[in-house]
Amino acid sequence: MFRRAFALRVINLALLCVSGDAAAQTANAAAGEKVSWQTLRCTGAPLDCGAIDGIGYLFNPAGATAVVLVSHGAQGLDRNVFHYVDALNELGIASLVMDHYTPRGIHRVADDLAAGHAKGANVLNMNMDSLTAADWLRRTQGFRRVGYLGESYGAGAGLSVNRKWTHDIVESKVRGTYRKLFNAKPMDVIVGLYPFCGVRDEVRDRYFDSPMLIVTGDQDDAAPAALCQRYAAWVNERGGKAENLILPGQGHNFDFNHKRAFAPRHPNTANCDILVQRGGSVVDEKTGFTAGDIAAVMANCTTHGYHGGHTDNQFVAVPVWTAFLKKYLSQGWQRP
Repeated sequence: MFRRAFALRVINLALLCVSGDAAAQTANAAAGEKVSWQTLRCTGAPLDCGAIDGIGYLFNPAGATAVVLVSHGAQGLDRNVFHYVDALNELGIASLVMDHYTPRGIHRVADDLAAGHAKGANVLNMNMDSLTAADWLRRTQGFRRVGYLGESYGAGAGLSVNRKWTHDIVESKVRGTYRKLFNAKPMDVIVGLYPFCGVRDEVRDRYFDSPMLIVTGDQDDAAPAALCQRYAAWVNERGGKAENLILPGQGHNFDFNHKRAFAPRHPNTANCDILVQRGGSVVDEKTGFTAGDIAAVMANCTTHGYHGGHTDNQFVAVPVWTAFLKKYLSQGWQRP
Protein backbone atom coordinates (compact mmCIF):
# COMPACT_ATOMS: atom_id res chain seq x y z
CA MET A 1 0.00 0.00 0.00
CA PHE A 2 1.07 3.56 -0.61
CA ARG A 3 1.74 5.60 2.49
CA ARG A 4 0.64 9.22 2.51
CA ALA A 5 3.74 10.03 4.54
CA PHE A 6 6.90 10.66 2.53
CA ALA A 7 8.67 7.50 1.47
CA LEU A 8 12.35 7.32 0.50
CA ARG A 9 14.15 4.25 -0.73
CA VAL A 10 17.79 3.74 -1.64
CA ILE A 11 18.26 0.44 -3.40
CA ASN A 12 21.14 -1.94 -3.97
CA LEU A 13 21.65 -2.14 -7.71
CA ALA A 14 22.82 -5.73 -7.41
CA LEU A 15 19.34 -6.71 -6.30
CA LEU A 16 17.79 -5.60 -9.57
CA CYS A 17 19.16 -8.69 -11.31
CA VAL A 18 19.28 -7.00 -14.69
CA SER A 19 22.01 -7.88 -17.13
CA GLY A 20 24.10 -5.12 -18.64
CA ASP A 21 23.69 -6.99 -21.90
CA ALA A 22 19.95 -6.40 -22.19
CA ALA A 23 18.31 -7.12 -25.52
CA ALA A 24 18.85 -4.57 -28.26
CA GLN A 25 16.20 -1.91 -28.70
CA THR A 26 13.58 -2.83 -31.28
CA ALA A 27 10.95 -0.06 -31.09
CA ASN A 28 11.29 3.13 -33.11
CA ALA A 29 8.98 5.75 -34.59
CA ALA A 30 8.62 3.86 -37.87
CA ALA A 31 7.38 0.77 -36.03
CA GLY A 32 4.56 2.65 -34.31
CA GLU A 33 1.26 3.92 -35.66
CA LYS A 34 1.51 7.67 -36.21
CA VAL A 35 -1.54 9.28 -34.63
CA SER A 36 -2.86 12.76 -33.93
CA TRP A 37 -5.34 14.41 -31.58
CA GLN A 38 -6.51 17.92 -30.76
CA THR A 39 -4.23 19.87 -28.44
CA LEU A 40 -3.05 23.48 -28.01
CA ARG A 41 0.04 25.63 -28.33
CA CYS A 42 0.08 28.20 -25.54
CA THR A 43 2.64 31.00 -25.19
CA GLY A 44 3.02 34.37 -23.56
CA ALA A 45 1.54 36.01 -20.49
CA PRO A 46 -1.39 36.22 -20.42
CA LEU A 47 -1.63 32.88 -22.19
CA ASP A 48 -2.39 32.98 -25.89
CA CYS A 49 -3.49 29.51 -27.04
CA GLY A 50 -4.18 28.20 -30.52
CA ALA A 51 -5.36 24.86 -31.87
CA ILE A 52 -2.80 22.37 -33.19
CA ASP A 53 -2.75 18.64 -33.85
CA GLY A 54 -0.66 16.62 -31.43
CA ILE A 55 1.72 14.03 -32.87
CA GLY A 56 2.51 10.67 -31.34
CA TYR A 57 3.44 7.07 -32.10
CA LEU A 58 1.12 4.41 -30.74
CA PHE A 59 2.33 0.92 -29.90
CA ASN A 60 -0.62 -1.32 -29.05
CA PRO A 61 0.09 -4.98 -28.24
CA ALA A 62 -2.84 -7.34 -28.66
CA GLY A 63 -5.23 -7.35 -25.73
CA ALA A 64 -3.83 -4.24 -24.04
CA THR A 65 -6.32 -2.43 -21.80
CA ALA A 66 -3.85 0.06 -20.34
CA VAL A 67 -1.60 2.58 -22.05
CA VAL A 68 1.34 4.70 -20.92
CA LEU A 69 2.07 8.16 -22.27
CA VAL A 70 5.81 8.56 -22.88
CA SER A 71 7.14 12.12 -22.62
CA HIS A 72 10.60 13.03 -23.92
CA GLY A 73 13.20 15.40 -22.50
CA ALA A 74 14.66 18.69 -23.73
CA GLN A 75 16.56 16.93 -26.52
CA GLY A 76 13.23 16.29 -28.27
CA LEU A 77 11.96 13.00 -29.61
CA ASP A 78 14.90 10.70 -30.23
CA ARG A 79 15.68 7.00 -30.08
CA ASN A 80 16.43 7.05 -26.35
CA VAL A 81 12.74 7.07 -25.39
CA PHE A 82 11.81 4.04 -27.47
CA HIS A 83 13.46 1.51 -25.18
CA TYR A 84 10.60 2.35 -22.78
CA VAL A 85 8.25 1.01 -25.44
CA ASP A 86 10.15 -2.29 -25.59
CA ALA A 87 9.79 -2.76 -21.83
CA LEU A 88 6.09 -1.85 -21.87
CA ASN A 89 5.40 -4.17 -24.80
CA GLU A 90 6.85 -7.07 -22.80
CA LEU A 91 4.27 -6.32 -20.08
CA GLY A 92 1.41 -6.20 -22.59
CA ILE A 93 0.94 -2.48 -21.93
CA ALA A 94 0.42 -0.09 -24.83
CA SER A 95 2.38 3.13 -25.16
CA LEU A 96 1.93 6.47 -26.89
CA VAL A 97 5.25 8.24 -27.48
CA MET A 98 4.41 11.93 -27.73
CA ASP A 99 6.33 14.42 -29.87
CA HIS A 100 5.86 17.71 -28.04
CA TYR A 101 8.13 19.78 -30.29
CA THR A 102 7.42 19.06 -33.97
CA PRO A 103 3.81 20.37 -33.91
CA ARG A 104 5.15 23.62 -32.40
CA GLY A 105 7.95 24.07 -34.93
CA ILE A 106 10.66 23.26 -32.38
CA HIS A 107 13.61 20.92 -32.90
CA ARG A 108 15.36 20.76 -29.52
CA VAL A 109 15.82 23.05 -26.55
CA ALA A 110 18.52 21.25 -24.56
CA ASP A 111 21.07 24.01 -25.30
CA ASP A 112 18.75 26.95 -24.51
CA LEU A 113 15.81 26.18 -22.24
CA ALA A 114 14.67 29.81 -21.98
CA ALA A 115 14.44 30.29 -25.76
CA GLY A 116 12.62 26.98 -26.11
CA HIS A 117 10.17 27.93 -23.39
CA ALA A 118 9.24 31.11 -25.27
CA LYS A 119 8.43 29.02 -28.36
CA GLY A 120 6.14 26.72 -26.41
CA ALA A 121 8.55 24.02 -25.23
CA ASN A 122 7.34 24.26 -21.67
CA VAL A 123 5.68 22.21 -18.97
CA LEU A 124 2.19 23.61 -19.57
CA ASN A 125 2.21 22.63 -23.24
CA MET A 126 3.56 19.18 -22.38
CA ASN A 127 0.75 18.81 -19.84
CA MET A 128 -1.69 20.05 -22.49
CA ASP A 129 -0.54 17.30 -24.87
CA SER A 130 -0.69 14.66 -22.14
CA LEU A 131 -4.15 15.41 -20.81
CA THR A 132 -5.71 15.79 -24.28
CA ALA A 133 -3.96 12.61 -25.48
CA ALA A 134 -5.19 10.69 -22.44
CA ASP A 135 -8.74 11.84 -23.19
CA TRP A 136 -8.39 10.76 -26.84
CA LEU A 137 -7.00 7.36 -25.83
CA ARG A 138 -9.86 6.72 -23.43
CA ARG A 139 -12.62 7.94 -25.75
CA THR A 140 -11.53 6.62 -29.12
CA GLN A 141 -9.10 3.77 -28.42
CA GLY A 142 -10.93 2.12 -25.53
CA PHE A 143 -8.13 2.13 -22.95
CA ARG A 144 -9.39 1.83 -19.39
CA ARG A 145 -6.30 3.10 -17.63
CA VAL A 146 -3.71 5.66 -18.64
CA GLY A 147 -0.28 6.04 -17.04
CA TYR A 148 2.50 8.53 -17.58
CA LEU A 149 6.26 8.01 -17.97
CA GLY A 150 8.55 10.98 -18.49
CA GLU A 151 12.32 11.40 -18.63
CA SER A 152 14.19 14.57 -17.61
CA TYR A 153 12.14 17.54 -18.91
CA GLY A 154 9.24 15.19 -19.56
CA ALA A 155 9.58 13.88 -16.01
CA GLY A 156 9.46 17.45 -14.75
CA ALA A 157 6.21 17.89 -16.65
CA GLY A 158 4.97 14.72 -14.97
CA LEU A 159 5.31 16.38 -11.57
CA SER A 160 2.51 18.77 -12.52
CA VAL A 161 0.35 16.72 -14.88
CA ASN A 162 -1.90 15.69 -11.97
CA ARG A 163 -1.85 19.10 -10.33
CA LYS A 164 -5.40 20.44 -9.91
CA TRP A 165 -4.43 23.91 -11.13
CA THR A 166 -3.06 22.36 -14.33
CA HIS A 167 -6.32 20.53 -14.96
CA ASP A 168 -8.31 23.74 -14.47
CA ILE A 169 -6.17 25.65 -16.99
CA VAL A 170 -6.17 22.87 -19.58
CA GLU A 171 -9.94 22.39 -19.32
CA SER A 172 -10.56 26.12 -19.67
CA LYS A 173 -8.28 26.58 -22.69
CA VAL A 174 -9.47 23.46 -24.53
CA ARG A 175 -13.12 24.36 -24.00
CA GLY A 176 -12.57 27.95 -25.09
CA THR A 177 -10.55 27.07 -28.20
CA TYR A 178 -12.50 24.09 -29.51
CA ARG A 179 -15.92 25.15 -28.17
CA LYS A 180 -16.60 21.72 -26.74
CA LEU A 181 -16.94 20.07 -23.35
CA PHE A 182 -13.65 18.77 -22.05
CA ASN A 183 -12.96 17.24 -18.66
CA ALA A 184 -9.37 16.34 -17.87
CA LYS A 185 -9.05 13.08 -15.97
CA PRO A 186 -6.10 12.34 -13.65
CA MET A 187 -3.43 9.92 -14.78
CA ASP A 188 -3.81 6.58 -13.03
CA VAL A 189 -0.09 6.39 -12.23
CA ILE A 190 2.97 8.57 -12.90
CA VAL A 191 6.68 7.76 -13.18
CA GLY A 192 9.31 10.48 -13.50
CA LEU A 193 12.92 9.59 -14.32
CA TYR A 194 15.55 12.12 -13.15
CA PRO A 195 13.32 15.23 -13.16
CA PHE A 196 14.36 18.63 -11.87
CA CYS A 197 12.37 19.02 -8.65
CA GLY A 198 13.49 22.52 -7.70
CA VAL A 199 10.32 24.52 -8.36
CA ARG A 200 7.47 24.65 -5.84
CA ASP A 201 4.36 26.83 -5.73
CA GLU A 202 2.61 27.54 -2.44
CA VAL A 203 -0.73 28.29 -4.13
CA ARG A 204 -0.94 26.08 -7.21
CA ASP A 205 0.55 22.87 -5.84
CA ARG A 206 -2.50 20.76 -4.95
CA TYR A 207 -2.58 17.23 -6.35
CA PHE A 208 -4.84 14.34 -7.25
CA ASP A 209 -3.94 11.20 -5.33
CA SER A 210 -2.63 8.97 -8.11
CA PRO A 211 0.55 7.04 -7.23
CA MET A 212 3.73 8.81 -8.34
CA LEU A 213 7.27 7.42 -8.42
CA ILE A 214 10.24 9.78 -8.82
CA VAL A 215 13.45 7.93 -9.72
CA THR A 216 16.73 9.82 -9.28
CA GLY A 217 20.45 9.07 -9.07
CA ASP A 218 22.65 10.10 -6.19
CA GLN A 219 25.32 11.31 -8.64
CA ASP A 220 22.97 13.56 -10.65
CA ASP A 221 24.65 16.97 -10.97
CA ALA A 222 21.80 18.43 -13.07
CA ALA A 223 18.69 17.39 -11.10
CA PRO A 224 19.78 16.77 -7.49
CA ALA A 225 18.21 13.79 -5.75
CA ALA A 226 17.82 15.78 -2.53
CA LEU A 227 15.38 18.16 -4.21
CA CYS A 228 13.21 15.26 -5.37
CA GLN A 229 13.37 13.70 -1.92
CA ARG A 230 11.91 16.92 -0.52
CA TYR A 231 9.46 17.28 -3.42
CA ALA A 232 7.91 13.88 -2.73
CA ALA A 233 7.13 15.02 0.79
CA TRP A 234 5.77 18.31 -0.60
CA VAL A 235 3.38 16.41 -2.91
CA ASN A 236 2.17 14.16 -0.09
CA GLU A 237 1.43 17.13 2.12
CA ARG A 238 -0.80 18.52 -0.63
CA GLY A 239 -3.02 15.60 -1.47
CA GLY A 240 -0.73 13.47 -3.62
CA LYS A 241 0.92 10.06 -3.13
CA ALA A 242 4.57 10.21 -4.11
CA GLU A 243 7.66 8.10 -3.55
CA ASN A 244 11.26 9.00 -4.34
CA LEU A 245 13.67 6.20 -5.13
CA ILE A 246 17.41 6.98 -5.31
CA LEU A 247 19.74 4.84 -7.41
CA PRO A 248 23.28 4.79 -6.01
CA GLY A 249 26.06 5.54 -8.47
CA GLN A 250 23.69 6.88 -11.12
CA GLY A 251 23.55 10.36 -12.63
CA HIS A 252 21.40 12.33 -15.04
CA ASN A 253 20.05 10.54 -18.12
CA PHE A 254 21.11 7.26 -16.51
CA ASP A 255 19.21 5.26 -19.16
CA PHE A 256 20.46 7.02 -22.30
CA ASN A 257 22.21 4.91 -24.90
CA HIS A 258 25.54 6.73 -24.57
CA LYS A 259 28.06 6.40 -21.77
CA ARG A 260 28.19 9.03 -19.03
CA ALA A 261 30.05 12.12 -20.24
CA PHE A 262 30.20 15.86 -19.57
CA ALA A 263 28.02 18.13 -21.74
CA PRO A 264 29.48 21.64 -21.31
CA ARG A 265 26.85 23.59 -23.27
CA HIS A 266 23.71 22.28 -21.61
CA PRO A 267 21.96 24.60 -19.14
CA ASN A 268 22.18 23.36 -15.56
CA THR A 269 19.57 24.36 -12.96
CA ALA A 270 20.99 22.26 -10.12
CA ASN A 271 21.77 25.40 -8.11
CA CYS A 272 18.16 26.62 -8.31
CA ASP A 273 15.72 26.12 -5.44
CA ILE A 274 12.69 28.14 -6.45
CA LEU A 275 9.60 28.85 -4.37
CA VAL A 276 6.62 30.78 -5.73
CA GLN A 277 5.17 32.43 -2.65
CA ARG A 278 1.54 33.16 -1.85
CA GLY A 279 1.90 36.83 -2.63
CA GLY A 280 3.30 36.11 -6.09
CA SER A 281 6.97 36.79 -5.41
CA VAL A 282 9.44 34.16 -6.61
CA VAL A 283 12.48 33.46 -4.45
CA ASP A 284 15.55 31.28 -4.85
CA GLU A 285 15.79 29.79 -1.38
CA LYS A 286 19.49 29.03 -1.85
CA THR A 287 20.52 32.63 -2.38
CA GLY A 288 17.51 34.74 -1.40
CA PHE A 289 17.35 36.28 -4.89
CA THR A 290 13.77 37.43 -5.51
CA ALA A 291 11.91 38.56 -8.62
CA GLY A 292 8.40 38.77 -9.99
CA ASP A 293 8.52 35.68 -12.21
CA ILE A 294 10.15 32.26 -12.36
CA ALA A 295 12.10 32.99 -15.55
CA ALA A 296 14.06 35.81 -13.96
CA VAL A 297 14.97 33.77 -10.90
CA MET A 298 15.85 30.74 -13.01
CA ALA A 299 18.11 32.83 -15.24
CA ASN A 300 19.97 34.06 -12.18
CA CYS A 301 20.76 30.58 -10.84
CA THR A 302 21.31 28.64 -14.07
CA THR A 303 24.85 27.60 -15.00
CA HIS A 304 26.08 25.39 -17.84
CA GLY A 305 27.43 21.87 -18.05
CA TYR A 306 26.56 18.57 -16.40
CA HIS A 307 27.25 14.86 -16.73
CA GLY A 308 24.75 12.65 -18.53
CA GLY A 309 24.47 9.09 -19.77
CA HIS A 310 24.52 5.57 -18.39
CA THR A 311 27.31 4.08 -16.31
CA ASP A 312 27.48 0.28 -16.49
CA ASN A 313 23.90 -0.63 -17.32
CA GLN A 314 21.56 1.48 -19.42
CA PHE A 315 18.56 -0.51 -18.19
CA VAL A 316 19.30 -0.30 -14.46
CA ALA A 317 15.94 1.31 -13.56
CA VAL A 318 13.70 -0.73 -15.87
CA PRO A 319 12.69 -3.34 -13.27
CA VAL A 320 11.76 -0.58 -10.82
CA TRP A 321 9.50 1.55 -13.02
CA THR A 322 7.96 -1.36 -14.92
CA ALA A 323 6.93 -3.02 -11.63
CA PHE A 324 5.43 0.25 -10.42
CA LEU A 325 3.45 0.83 -13.61
CA LYS A 326 2.33 -2.79 -13.82
CA LYS A 327 1.03 -2.71 -10.25
CA TYR A 328 -1.15 0.35 -10.72
CA LEU A 329 -2.27 -0.35 -14.28
CA SER A 330 -3.23 -3.96 -13.64
CA GLN A 331 -6.85 -4.93 -14.16
CA GLY A 332 -7.20 -6.05 -10.56
CA TRP A 333 -6.28 -2.72 -8.96
CA GLN A 334 -8.85 0.03 -8.45
CA ARG A 335 -8.15 3.59 -7.39
CA PRO A 336 -9.65 4.30 -3.96
